[in-house]
Amino acid sequence: NRLLIEGSKTSAQSDYRILSPDGVWRWVNVRTRVIERSAAGRARRLVGACIGVDARRRAEQLLRAQAIILETMREAVALIDPEGLIEFTNPAFDRMFGHAPGALAGMSVFPLLNLRKHDNPKLSPIEGAMRRFNGRTGKRDALFRRRDGSRFAGEAILAKIELNGEKKGLIVIQDVSERK
Repeated sequence: NRLLIEGSKTSAQSDYRILSPDGVWRWVNVRTRVIERSAAGRARRLVGACIGVDARRRAEQLLRAQAIILETMREAVALIDPEGLIEFTNPAFDRMFGHAPGALAGMSVFPLLNLRKHDNPKLSPIEGAMRRFNGRTGKRDALFRRRDGSRFAGEAILAKIELNGEKKGLIVIQDVSERK
């Protein structure tokens, strides 16, 4: 704020936690802008606004918590596009299939799931894969192949989701080798 008053900045903004009158801590964003300066360059008139951003900050905290959960969970998770190309994998997915982190992005998920693309032009490849999974539960037990050629028994769940207006597939795989 000192830079704002002395002339090297024209605006500033910061988030603060405040104690509201009802005794609850809330987040606010304070924005300040110089609208007039003296001949010496010091701020003479300022305008400001205080905007409640509590919902946004709580959503950001929830997203950070969800990211930590995704990073630390033992189940393999992958996000795929309608054509079956991998967009994202969590560390467990990479480990389960024997790949370096991020190496599977852009690759087809079908070889990993031991599935072939279907030939029905009315369905996207991922919709065809969904039909090969159990229709009621979206589950499928299968043998999966790691990068080194070894196999493991897994239970996969494939679900359709919508993300930013686009249809995607979400795959969650649990290694059930010990149970089998």
